[in-house]
Amino acid sequence: SNTDKSDLGLTIRDTEPTPRGKINDVPYVKLTAMGGGDIRVRVTVEEDQTKSSMHDLADAVECRYILVPKGEMPPEGQKNAKTTVVSKKALFIISCGDEQAGETFWGFFRWVNQSNPANSGQWSNSIKVVIA
Repeated sequence: SNTDKSDLGLTIRDTEPTPRGKINDVPYVKLTAMGGGDIRVRVTVEEDQTKSSMHDLADAVECRYILVPKGEMPPEGQKNAKTTVVSKKALFIISCGDEQAGETFWGFFRWVNQSNPANSGQWSNSIKVVIA
């Protein structure tokens, strides 16, 4: 019991999650077309743009995206981007399929607090890359 642990001078483990505040930042995103329809996504926080990093208040990064054929208009916002990817890593791959080569990937990104979604960050502006 916790009383026994305390009497023995052992550390009592905190079982309550620490509340995290509202995320006010958007991720910095670098997209790289890798060929075969794969896109490497690297997200960073503002203070550390030299390496992949997650926001201190985030559990994950969410991407909503749409693939647009060459010559067609880009989406007006993340609401029109129907495909969603959530990653708990700051460096990850989105596989669009090699049959999508030549289309434009338009993505919108935000930091996500999965334990309290109301504290998730705002969406980024659209970020694009041509699929190779």
